[in-house]
Amino acid sequence: MDVPSLSGDGTPQIEKLTKTSSGAMNNASSSNTGGGKSGGGSSKKSKPTKKSDVVDRYKEINDKIADQERAMNKASKAADRLWGPNRIQALEDANAALETNIALLKDKRAEAEDNLKQDKKALQNAISANAGITIDDTMFDENGNFTAYNEVLNGLYNELHKAETDAGSKWSESEQNRIDAIQERIDAVKKAIENYDA
Repeated sequence: MDVPSLSGDGTPQIEKLTKTSSGAMNNASSSNTGGGKSGGGSSKKSKPTKKSDVVDRYKEINDKIADQERAMNKASKAADRLWGPNRIQALEDANAALETNIALLKDKRAEAEDNLKQDKKALQNAISANAGITIDDTMFDENGNFTAYNEVLNGLYNELHKAETDAGSKWSESEQNRIDAIQERIDAVKKAIENYDA
């Protein structure tokens, strides 16, 4: 509802009043343009979470599966509404949609198995290069999960501890560089493990 503005001593002039869903009244004036809404947040962008950093390598196949599931549900619902020869045709359509969905799921599984092989090779290369350990199949369980975290990281942490102990009180730039290099190798191995587990 509009209210006539009052002029006078420089106080904000009420231009209109609005009623909220709760029944409260908000005013819109030259100093209260938001009608009771809170101010905006800071202009800083938040750091993306780990999940959003990871590219969904299965997006395309997941979209195809979702589309196919919608088609399958539509065909199934159509079959439920029909009788006689039309019902038989609708059931055949639903079965065909189901077969297509099964094929897409098999494609996704094959893609996942290929990605697992590539990720496993990348992990083996990173650990070999940074920890000097050759990773073999005994370091993975039957599901492909890496199980040798402690073995790999303990060796690197022991190397870091030894470098720090050796530096002792004679901490020099070369000792710091050696320690930094070991820490970079630790970080590279952790990142490779994290990427494999993602």
